[in-house]
Amino acid sequence: MSNNKKQTHFDPVFQKVDKVKESIDEFIDLLVFTHPGECVFFHDFGFAFWESQFSNISIEHFNNSEYPKKEFEESLQRSISRYETRLEDVNVEVLLTNQDISPLVKKNTFSVVVSVTGKTKTFPGEPYHRTIIFASETMTRK
Repeated sequence: MSNNKKQTHFDPVFQKVDKVKESIDEFIDLLVFTHPGECVFFHDFGFAFWESQFSNISIEHFNNSEYPKKEFEESLQRSISRYETRLEDVNVEVLLTNQDISPLVKKNTFSVVVSVTGKTKTFPGEPYHRTIIFASETMTRK
């Protein structure tokens, strides 16, 4: 008799994996939406995007150049590596788009897309992915 039982999201192991990923999601959200220096005890905790949000830069220039895109990605990757110890092999990508995320958002805004991938240490080899999209209107949209 084969021991190939099909696992579902009702299985206790899957429920634990989902709970860990939800907790990591919440922590990644906190990192992304925190300005570096905002946390008194950990000055490097946060996302460098908020330090440069008033820069005058086009979407095309941002997405196709090293600066400041790479700086933002490396900043967030360092914060995740230091403070979210349940992840390993972390990769971060930050893009700007013209995507409308809500009819309530002003038309002169753009979207910031932050993608975080890696693997969970709690469940070795278990892939992790989180995409966060938020609107910003502080950079020039060309």
